[in-house]
Formats: sequence, structure tokens, C-alpha cells
Amino acid sequence: MPLPEEEEEEEEEEEETSEPLLHLVSSRKFICYLDPVMDLVKEKAGDTCTRPHCDSPLTFTDKTHGTALVIRWKCTSGHSCGSWASQPRMKRMFCGNLQLATSILFSGNSYKKIGLLTKFLNLGCISEPAFYQVQRLYAAPAVDMFWNAMQTQLLSEKVRQQLDVRVAGDGRNDSPGHSAQFCTYSFSDMDTDAILHLEVVDVRQSTSSVAMEKVAFRHGLDFLISKVKVTEVVTDQSSMITKLMKPGKRLIACCKPNSVLRQWIAPIKNHFWWSAQACEGHTIKMKEIWIRVLSHVCNIHEWHIAGHTEGKCMHGPIEQTEDTGRPWLDKKSPEMDTLRQVVADPKFLGKFHYFRKFRHTGALESFNSHILMYSPKRHSYQFTGYRARNQLAAIDHNHHLHRPDQRTSDGETIYTGVYSKRTQRWRPKTAKVEKNYSYRWDLQMLAFQKRQNEETGGLKRKTPMTDDDPRRISSTIAKRPCPPIAELVSQCVTRFKK
Repeated sequence: MPLPEEEEEEEEEEEETSEPLLHLVSSRKFICYLDPVMDLVKEKAGDTCTRPHCDSPLTFTDKTHGTALVIRWKCTSGHSCGSWASQPRMKRMFCGNLQLATSILFSGNSYKKIGLLTKFLNLGCISEPAFYQVQRLYAAPAVDMFWNAMQTQLLSEKVRQQLDVRVAGDGRNDSPGHSAQFCTYSFSDMDTDAILHLEVVDVRQSTSSVAMEKVAFRHGLDFLISKVKVTEVVTDQSSMITKLMKPGKRLIACCKPNSVLRQWIAPIKNHFWWSAQACEGHTIKMKEIWIRVLSHVCNIHEWHIAGHTEGKCMHGPIEQTEDTGRPWLDKKSPEMDTLRQVVADPKFLGKFHYFRKFRHTGALESFNSHILMYSPKRHSYQFTGYRARNQLAAIDHNHHLHRPDQRTSDGETIYTGVYSKRTQRWRPKTAKVEKNYSYRWDLQMLAFQKRQNEETGGLKRKTPMTDDDPRRISSTIAKRPCPPIAELVSQCVTRFKK
């Protein structure tokens, strides 16, 4: 699609900005109305021509170039008397146009949404082709450079300290179902929760959408093994096993809406992970600790079974007057029958050896949800933009990892209440300090440097495809080329009247 040059670049030679990049990208911007700006320019320019022996009156014209406004004035005798631009420019491109395009990507927004916003405001905006050109030429390479630098620093620190690396891995498709185009496989450090590597695979690089996760996992793990000493890999399980290994969800499915067993779901889930943590890596011990929950919920905390030693719960004494907020269950109640079916399920117990080291991918599942901020599943993307958006999610995650809690003036931790529609219960959540996104200026400056250092071509120049670009395999994900549009229209059958 051709670029409308009049929106993006000035054809006439104009003065280029000499401002430092940091000042250029971080300087404050405002929305201005045309009439007050025009009045101010007319006041400064005067009413008549400033050329010698010419007192002809001036005429003023305004023209928008994306987000920029340019006002020119000349006299009725044809003398060009001056011009004013609302933005500095770099290599014949207005800086506001470049920064808006990069900011749309860096903030996880989409051009369609921002374009609609500017249309409602009647605000100047860059064209859609120009946005995608800026993304391809400047913004996405800037993100890739920043992410590679962050990743290199994380991995180099592991090598410098000669540390063994335990990684967790989890995959995420760009759309639900079995027709996804992209799969992102993320690897995190289990000791710090930092994202160490992202592997993005296009369906054209595998045999099918279902096979993408395996391909991404293999490529990503090979990369990490070549960089650091990986001693342990923890992955999520198949969808069937994952469903089996979540006792909370299984209990919810078995419980009636008003069942008292619903009040025990959260403690039972906590007990499962406590069993994995307290078993010291022994599967049999984990099973023994887990089964104790059947006695605990009935207010039985010590017991003796013939042929076995005495047992008891691992918690402290519970006072008779202590209010747990949950009623104790009767051993012969239907709720206990339901609980026994879930807790003592042989298939469920048979998978405990996967959890005996208290490993899980919970942090990565949270990160996968965070990716939605940058690449929602309701939108489709090209490979370059999709990979950049996933890298931005990882940059955001790592930069704001382990944010401190919000505190009152007295130093007390601030909490908020969160209601779960699934469990129908409230729980406290620690309030974190706001994200600062301080890296945003570094990203902007990298993009501006890309524009500043290019020789010729501007937005219309073509760049060769990278080695990993899936378009080298096929131009589209379609199994066969598109027939002529006239043929498609002639074959189209509809039940609606034309």
C-alpha cells in the first residue's frame, strides 16, 4: 500500500532538529486548537509583506501532516514570507508522527483504537500504512534490541555467578481453539520469576497449530542450554492432566451452588501445595500429608489406624472458641462423599510424583495473562508486530518484578478486597506501587536513533526479510493461493437477498 507522503513528510527542505534525543522524546506535549494557534501566528507575522517596497497583505494557509500542523504565509504579490511548524522534524519526518507510532506499539495499543479515538476528537493522526512502516523499520527493531540487551544481562549474570538454572516453561497461543497462527513459549527463572527467553513460532514453521508448542519448546530450550547451565525444567502438563491436577476446580464442578463444601475449596487447594512443599521430595509422604485433609475438615486432628503409627495434623492446636468461618463437615455427609472421590482419586494420586519438588508454572500462567495487555487474542498481527508485543510484555514484567507494597504514612501495608465469582468469596490483595515504565524513554530513543542513522529511503524504503521470517516459507498461512476475486464472487452462495 503506497504511503501518502503529504501526511508523513515534507517535500520542501526544512530545518532539522538538533535537540538531544532524550529531551526530544520526553518533552511535554499538548492538544491545541487550530484557531488560537492561527491567531497567534498572525499576531507574530503581521498583516503585510516584510519584503522591501512591498506592502501587500498576507494570506495564511494551514496544512496537517499527520499529527503536525504547518502554517505558511505569503503576500498577494506572490512573496513567500514565512512558515511555522508545530513539531521538530528528523530526516524530513515530523517527530510527533514518529513518536505516536512507536508509542502505540510500546504501550500495547492498536492503531485501529487510537485512530478511532483521533477521529472522534477530530485530531490529526498518522495514516495506518505509515504506522506499520514505522513499526517495521524503527519500533520493532528498537524493542528487539532492548529485549536482547535485557536478556543478555540476565543470562550473563547466571554465567558470572556460575549458578545452576531451574527454568519453568509454558506455551500460549494467539487465539483459542486449534486454528492459532502464533505460539509463544516462555521460559522463566524459578528462583527470581524473571522471563529468561521467549520463543515465538508461526504455524508455517510447524506442521500444525497443535504442534507449534512442541517446536517452540525445543528451540527455546536449545537456546537456553547453549547459554547457561540448565539443571531442571518444569513445564505445564497436558490439558487433560492439568484438569485432573486442579482439585479446586474439580470440587467446584462437583459442588452444588449453596454447598458448605465450597467454603473449604480454598483451604483444600492451599493444603495441596503445602503437601508438595512439606513432603521433602518424597511422593509417599506427600500422599500421606494430602490424605490428612479428610480428617481435618471433620475436626479430627489426631487419629490412630490399626497397623499404622499414630498421626496428626501438622498445624498447631485449634481452640474450641476459634471461629474459622467454615462449618466442620460430618463424616457421613454427602459433601464428604464428594470430597473423598476427589481427594482419593487413584488417577489424581498417581500424578503426585510430578509435584513432589513443589514446582509449578503459576508465575508463568500469570505472565501469559499479562501478555494480553500487549497482544489481545481478539486482534490479528503480523509476525514482526506479534513478536515485538510479546517482547514488550516480558520487558514490562522483568522491569516491574517484585514491586514493593503500598504503605500508609504509618508504614502499614495497604490491602484491597477482591471478590472471586468462581469461589464466591472475598480475599485480601496487597496493593503494589504503581508501575513507572521508566524504560519507555530508552525505547523511544532507540527508535529515533534508527530514524536518525538511516541513509536514504525513509518510510518507503524496503528492508530484506530476516532469516526467521515465516514469509520465507510461505507468503500466507493459506494452504493454496487465493483465486481471482471475480471467481470467488461468482462462487459465493448466500441466503440473504442482495
